[in-house]
Amino acid sequence: MKNNKKLGNPNPENIYKDIFIKLPFFFITVDNNGIISAAEGLGLESIGLLPSDILGKGFFNIFPNFSNFTQDNLFTERHFLAKFPNDSSVLYFDSNFIKSENGFTVCFSDISDLNLINKNLYDDRTKIKAILNASTDFAIFATDLNYRITLFNSGAEFLLGYCAESVIGILTPEIFHVPLEIIEYSKEIQLQYDYISEGYDTVTAKAKLGFNDKKEWTFKTKNGKLINVKLVITGIYDENLNHIGYMGIAEDISEKKLAQSQLVESEERLKSTLSSMDDLVYVLDKNGNFLHFFQQSSSDSIYRPTDLFIGMSYKFVFPPSLAKIYDDAIQSVVDTGDIQQFDYSINTPEGEIWYSAKVSKRHSQDGNYAGVTIVARNITERKMHEEELASAKVQAEIANKAKSQFLANMSHEIRTPMNAILGFSDLLEEIISDEQQKYYLQAISSSGKMLLQLINDILDLSKIESGHFSITKEPVYLKLILNEIKHIFSAKIEEKGLALIIKVADDVPDIIMLDELRFRQILLNVIGNSVKFTESGKIEVSLKLLSKPDLAQKCKMMVSVEDTGIGIEKKQLNKIFESFNQQDMTIIHKYGGSGLGLSITKKLVEMMEGNIVISSELGVGTKLFIIFDNVEISDQYSNKLSKDAARTDGIIFANQKVLIVDDVKLNRELIKSYLKDRNLIFYEAENGLECLNYVEKIKPDIILMDAVMPVMSGLDASKYLKSNREYNEIPIIVLTASIIKESQVDFEGICEGFIRKPFNKASILNELSKHFTSTMQNSESQFKNPNIDKIWTYKELANIGLDSDLKDKMKVEFLYEIDNLLDFCIIDRIYEFANRIEEFSQINKIIEMEKFAVNLIESTYRIDLSQIENNLVLLKKYLMDDE
Repeated sequence: MKNNKKLGNPNPENIYKDIFIKLPFFFITVDNNGIISAAEGLGLESIGLLPSDILGKGFFNIFPNFSNFTQDNLFTERHFLAKFPNDSSVLYFDSNFIKSENGFTVCFSDISDLNLINKNLYDDRTKIKAILNASTDFAIFATDLNYRITLFNSGAEFLLGYCAESVIGILTPEIFHVPLEIIEYSKEIQLQYDYISEGYDTVTAKAKLGFNDKKEWTFKTKNGKLINVKLVITGIYDENLNHIGYMGIAEDISEKKLAQSQLVESEERLKSTLSSMDDLVYVLDKNGNFLHFFQQSSSDSIYRPTDLFIGMSYKFVFPPSLAKIYDDAIQSVVDTGDIQQFDYSINTPEGEIWYSAKVSKRHSQDGNYAGVTIVARNITERKMHEEELASAKVQAEIANKAKSQFLANMSHEIRTPMNAILGFSDLLEEIISDEQQKYYLQAISSSGKMLLQLINDILDLSKIESGHFSITKEPVYLKLILNEIKHIFSAKIEEKGLALIIKVADDVPDIIMLDELRFRQILLNVIGNSVKFTESGKIEVSLKLLSKPDLAQKCKMMVSVEDTGIGIEKKQLNKIFESFNQQDMTIIHKYGGSGLGLSITKKLVEMMEGNIVISSELGVGTKLFIIFDNVEISDQYSNKLSKDAARTDGIIFANQKVLIVDDVKLNRELIKSYLKDRNLIFYEAENGLECLNYVEKIKPDIILMDAVMPVMSGLDASKYLKSNREYNEIPIIVLTASIIKESQVDFEGICEGFIRKPFNKASILNELSKHFTSTMQNSESQFKNPNIDKIWTYKELANIGLDSDLKDKMKVEFLYEIDNLLDFCIIDRIYEFANRIEEFSQINKIIEMEKFAVNLIESTYRIDLSQIENNLVLLKKYLMDDE
């Protein structure tokens, strides 16, 4: 069936509005006693009445047409047809009664012209069809008194699927209805009007009784589809007001019903969801009255039953103090439109209950302020946890402080005996000439250094984890560090027959800003691991940039280490950076180690704004990548001699008094052994209190003060001395074994220097040299007053006349470093190199070579680059020219 609706068709609703606007009306208001209290409208004149004629009079007396009805019979929107005689004709009025608390109002509408139109329409069916078919939004049908369909417009055809020819004069509208609905409605009609009906007679019952029937029905279309309609049934009358049939106007409300159903379902679902939440949800109107109050049954009993609150102001529901909080929050929401959030508590018989509330603004469809929505969540348990966490935090801080103190104490307790072990080993090695005994001492020293490294690793890890670890950036000469590391591992590489390959990309800058000590530690750890776990093949170290330098001269740099070692199982890769972790006990037994290296390395890399990644295949090898972000490029590097590298062998002092304060006798003895024959006078004290007594008696020139001692600590003793005008000028050098930087902060501004345990002779002498006047003597050399300014020649060097064994030893020890020293000319490295030659010469009693070494050492003091280069070139040529 085609829909005949066109865009150009007039809207029937507008047509009827135009008609009714032009009709004269009049209104009569009647009180509960049946007396007319108001009357107005043009229509009164048409029936020969004025308002003054009827005011105060009985309604049923003035309008006898309604004398058979009582006020109780008049229903809202009840329509009656009334006749009024006119001078020339009879006027017909439709009367609409509207009931109120004080009586009722009846609206009379003159439909005389409509009645004439109705007569003409019945005389001209073509015109009727044209009007009715123009309304395709409505299904309009008419029946005679036997309910045979006499009219079926195009809207009915479209809605119900029947064509007009198939129903007019043949069917009744009962075929559109669901029988059960008619049966149910007949019960309602009988109960309300005492009218018994069945079939379609039920649908038209109210129209027969003089009422318009408006009701929602379910219609069944021709194809069996069920649709929801709103149906209006009215009677049809001829020009003489004889009842001749019924008119039905049906509007399809299926979509509206579906939308309403979905809306109801959505609202119920929302209500169910909100009611099942632990949160309290309040919806308030703009006056602060409750529209909705959702609360789970298990929620706090203080707000139940919630039905009692609907329509009430929150100010009467909440306690005054809470109402004031909500007043401020709601006002802020209204003023700013922003969500307001706050916490509050309520005291109940069960105890204090805490809530976290959010207040948000609601708007009506026209965008105006409509009220607020409040969501309040019970956070009592969270508050309890927060209090517990706060308490736990305090306890953790106390524990952390205790841990720091423990680390400081352990550092002192562990490193102090190591100081004696390593120090006295060094002293013995200087005075023992027996090779077997030297071998034993070297074993003790080597084992002590390994133990110290393990201790340092553990303490380093503890420092990092406790937050007592800092990174200091300084210029780092990359190639120098790489060459140094290559030298460190050269013996092991040669022993294993490996190849250590170092590649530096052309765009990698020579000098960058990093923590040199920690960067060196990282490289030593990762390269050392590769050397340890690689039995054959190669180890390749590469440096390259992953990004070009930006405007701030910062770039991203990657260090990769690839080896052909034993590899790592995939299941172990995610554990490789854990502390004390190695693959299995077999690895530990075979290769040794604590398993701390990579753990510390990872933490150091992360502290230096980088990350570390590792990949490996068992039996093939391992690749490790370290990426440093934001590496700053530098063009400055200091060639100054390091403090600890200063030459100390010939230092002689001038009878200064040194007070050594340490509770460990071995430490005192070690210091005195280091400083013997240096023209110093020694005094000893075991604690800070003894130190103060000695100071009063002898007033020393310098105090070497241990930080941690019984009776009185070094810190307390130092504070006392610095607060005394008589003694505050005495330099105090603190001897500390602590790894905690904060332990040194306490001494800042009090002491004049630090010496970290385990210390060596050079560190002690260097520190004293800063405060004492001294002279240089070569007492330990086997020659007197060497000519330090002498320019050596190759001929003089060749005349030393080393035997082949000693020269081979020198080649192995020194030859392969010379090129690196010439390339970079780093003074402190050359100084260290020259000292090793001097030591080698002294041990092997090569006097002329010792003179050459001293000459090279002195040239480093003066930073005489030409003499340094001359001596290194001569030495290289001499060592190579032996065949």
